[in-house]
Amino acid sequence: MRRLLGLAIVWFMAMSMSATIVSAQTGDGARPPATAGGVRIEIDSGGVIELDAADLETYRTEFADGQLQDIELHQPRPVVRGVHFRMVYATVIDGTTYYYGLGTFEDPATDTKRAGWVLGVETAAAAAAAETTGRYDFTAVLVDNQTGDHVSFRLLFDAAPPTCGAGGDTTPGVQQRTFTTSSGVERTYLLNMPSSYVDGTPSDVVFNFHGLGSNAAQQNVYAGFTPLAERDGVIQVAPDGLPIFGNTRGWSLATAGTNVDVDFVYELIDELHADYCLGDFFAAGMSMGGGMTSVLACRADSPFQAFGPVTLVLHNANCANAPARPIVEFHGTADGVVPIGPIPGIMQQWADHNDCAAGPIDQAIDATVTLHAWTGCAAPTSWYEVEGGGHAWPGALGGGGVSATEIIWDLFFATP
Repeated sequence: MRRLLGLAIVWFMAMSMSATIVSAQTGDGARPPATAGGVRIEIDSGGVIELDAADLETYRTEFADGQLQDIELHQPRPVVRGVHFRMVYATVIDGTTYYYGLGTFEDPATDTKRAGWVLGVETAAAAAAAETTGRYDFTAVLVDNQTGDHVSFRLLFDAAPPTCGAGGDTTPGVQQRTFTTSSGVERTYLLNMPSSYVDGTPSDVVFNFHGLGSNAAQQNVYAGFTPLAERDGVIQVAPDGLPIFGNTRGWSLATAGTNVDVDFVYELIDELHADYCLGDFFAAGMSMGGGMTSVLACRADSPFQAFGPVTLVLHNANCANAPARPIVEFHGTADGVVPIGPIPGIMQQWADHNDCAAGPIDQAIDATVTLHAWTGCAAPTSWYEVEGGGHAWPGALGGGGVSATEIIWDLFFATP
């Protein structure tokens, strides 16, 4: 089983124990919104970093526009003692590294949760020390979205595998779950646990996204991953989308900027990390769920390792910063919902993204199915064309022909 190496929090101090956050404008300890008066961070070593309102607004605008380089140092996102956050971008100014992300902080003393944006600071001295020690030392501030209050904390990261979570319900089979996001929205999802799961032993996770108008329960049956997941000890997660047309559930397909569904998935992953011992993450989906799968492939900070969109795949300029992505897509020539017309071009974009050297090379799988695959790629890249096929998951519900389920599974667990 492959493990995604990342950085795990090994030590944590909160509520100004290691840094003092005051208003740079008043200097009196008041806590206005950051954009009103700026932030002053006093570091244990004696250094002081001050950001005024203009600085903060500039950083927020640049980060939101995705102009700065993504850092993958913090994969997977750590979850320890109520701190949930993901650093997304970083920039260096005069030797000091500024990190920006989103997060929540649960204060055990007051039993309250704060959610907002996080500004982290790593001094040049700390960065230099990290080169030899492998430990990354941050002072950070979380600015509450609702009140503007500042919560400061210090984080030490070690370059080591993530610590396994524990305490989650390990009952085999499908569990109906609810999850409240940091923005207060209640979301639902299915968790499907394999009978072989053991606390302390990492299990990989497959997310399975339904199409427009469907739901998690239907997609869990339709894709048919369960026998393979039970055989291989893989956890399945089938989220429900939000109503987007009346009561019709679907997904936001924004590949850049704020995306409520991406935030939900990332926060849910944080929650699962806290409760279970997890390995790698993979994403598949049907129709609009394939679009959601593509969105996760496009995001440079995505925790997912490989992608299996069915009957809909996306790629655009916003995907450029993402690393090479193993991906396979399936499409019918008679699909009346998502016509096949643009699919070859989109898959060529993924081939270019993955630095493929040649292709596609066409191979007839049977009388109705043609595999289009590229070679010399940084990550496997292919799609299956089903002659006369409609808007359907190939091989679903006992149907004949090529099995999208088995091919996607092979991509996920045969890719080195």
